Parts: sequence; C-alpha cells; structure tokens
Amino acid sequence: MISQLPKEMNKPNLNWPATSAWLLMGLPKTGKSRMASTFPSALLIDLEKGADFVECYKYPRDSSTNVTLSMVEEIIDDLIVTTNLPYKTIVLDTIDKLAQLVDAETCNKNHVDAIGSIPHGKGYSESSTRFINILEKLMSLRAKGLSIVLVSHTRNDDGVHSVLLTKSSATYIGGQSDHVCFVYKKGERKVRYCVDMSGLRGGIAGSRHPLLSGIVDCENTYQAIREQFAKAKADYDKKLGKIGGANW
Repeated sequence: MISQLPKEMNKPNLNWPATSAWLLMGLPKTGKSRMASTFPSALLIDLEKGADFVECYKYPRDSSTNVTLSMVEEIIDDLIVTTNLPYKTIVLDTIDKLAQLVDAETCNKNHVDAIGSIPHGKGYSESSTRFINILEKLMSLRAKGLSIVLVSHTRNDDGVHSVLLTKSSATYIGGQSDHVCFVYKKGERKVRYCVDMSGLRGGIAGSRHPLLSGIVDCENTYQAIREQFAKAKADYDKKLGKIGGANW
C-alpha cells in the first residue's frame, strides 16, 4: 500500500481546544483541586480526600472512603462503556497518589515491603507499566469528547517544580498533556491563587497552543483562562487582518 503523502501545508487551528489533556501541578494547598473543579461539568476522582470544599461531581461521594486501585480502574471502565455521560471533564486528583496505589499493589503482589526490594528493578518496571496502562484508558475518554485533567503535587529541584513521579512516568505524562499549568499562590497579605502556562514562575509549564503558552499570573480558574485566551485570540486576529493573512 502506498501512503498518501501530504501535498499541502497544514494550517494551524488556533481556536479554543475543546477536548484536551491538562496537567495542573503545584505545591500542596495552592488551589489545584479548586481549579480542576472549575472545568466544565467536571467529575473529580478524589484520591486525596480533598474535594469536600469544591463544587463538582465527585467520586467517591463519601470523602471518608479509602479509594483503592481497583476502584479507580472500575470507575474508568464504567466511564468508557457508559453512554450519555453528564460530564465534560474527567479529573484525576492526584496522579502521584495513583502512583502510590500502584506501587503498593506491586509490593503486595510480590510479598515485599518496598518496591526496590524486587530484584533487577522489575518492581519499578511492573508499576510503571500498570500506571501508564491506567492512564492510557483514562486518556481514551477523549475519543468520547471529554477533556482530561490530571492533578499532581510537585518537587522543587533548584527552583524548578516538576511532578512527583518516576522519570518514565513523568515523561509519559508530559507527552500526553496538551497544556501544563503551574498553580501557585502569590502575595502575602492579600493572597491570590494563580496559574502560569508560560514557564516563567518556576514550574515546567507550557502549552501546545501558542495563544495559551503566554498566560502567566492568571487567576486559576477555567473561566479566567478562557477570558485570557479570548483576548489573545482577538489581538491575533486583529494583527492578522492588518497584514492580510487568513483568519484560522
């Protein structure tokens, strides 16, 4: 079979990315769960027992429930097979807690107390594979028109914040995320909860969308990001019109 080689240049789509994968990362108590709850019709899979004070769909309903790995897999499987879902966004809060659950099950399966006790690094490999398989199933929900929001705590390495995951898992998350947001608090007397998508505030942040990659010190809500995007898009369209370019 002869492949159909492209004959025309791709024109970038600079409209709002309706179905995307988002990564919200930051230190504890900086508003990550609150920001995630502001995404449209969000179902928040709460592994941290921290969603009592936000308004969204929440699983499990009872925050005293200790969520197990099998519960996480079951809710994702249910979302895959269920039609006419009332949700537009699925939030996993947090991916580092998911990694802990996977590691714990790997240790139990191999009858050890620490994953490093499994010979030849097989424990790390087994956990990484299981972790990625779960997230691949979650990401498959994008085919149903759902956006995915992953929440993660960060470590601070010489002033640069990165996710609390192994290198292989972090690489996978980075590759799957269309938009990486660093969530932080700003100010002393009057604290503001902010989000950076530019990488200028100490986090490994950014976006595949050029009009989102410039957002910095924005209020950490979905609506505020939409408003910043709308302004950037209007400015872009105005400049494009002046130079006679096509409005994409």
